[in-house]
Amino acid sequence: MLERLQRETASHHHGADEDQLSIVTAGSTAGRYADYLVRIHGFEAGFDAAVGDAAAPFDVRERVQITAIQSDLRALGVVDAPTLAGPHVMRAPEALGWLYVIERARRLHGLIERHLRSRLPSALAGADAYLTRTRTTGKRWRELGEAMDEIVITPRHAQRVVDAARLAFRCRRAWHAGALRSAPRLVA
Repeated sequence: MLERLQRETASHHHGADEDQLSIVTAGSTAGRYADYLVRIHGFEAGFDAAVGDAAAPFDVRERVQITAIQSDLRALGVVDAPTLAGPHVMRAPEALGWLYVIERARRLHGLIERHLRSRLPSALAGADAYLTRTRTTGKRWRELGEAMDEIVITPRHAQRVVDAARLAFRCRRAWHAGALRSAPRLVA
């Protein structure tokens, strides 16, 4: 399933990586780091609110680290961050498609953290919980793939995962650009 998602969402990867690496390429300041975390918080909190207990055999909610982001934001002086109004309460295929987008972005957290540590060591002190806790390692990526292979058992479910991932990429891109306040409803 991961290979299929990589292939069928490839047109979204460049833009997603560009958004994720904006903190590295746009010049790193404590204010930009706070803005970066606000954008991530809004998208992931929207997903967290929508996911419920969607993928019972796989703990999707465990992978969302809203409290870590909120802790980092407080350390940076941000007390109220906007949240994307989630698409709806998701079923397992849709939750896995959205989680794929989130986990794929996190594959860059090690690079981002190293960059910020070298440029903003004082700002990162006490505001690095999200980056350090959510790195998508090879193990986490394999676990996601194994869960998908276990949960996604029909071609229809597989297509729902792909469709949800495509929608999540579009929503994430629009959210990062400030052009989206709520996610469109998914067709189940």
